[in-house]
Amino acid sequence: MTYFVRFSSFFFLLSPSVVKVFTSHSGFFEMSTRAHTKK
Repeated sequence: MTYFVRFSSFFFLLSPSVVKVFTSHSGFFEMSTRAHTKK
């Protein structure tokens, strides 16, 4: 359980950079959001 918390906090810290990468790759982001909104 502690491993999961550690991983989630690490991912939370990384998320801003992940968002930056996603915005730079806007085409991939649009494709993923479309696939998500279809469901």
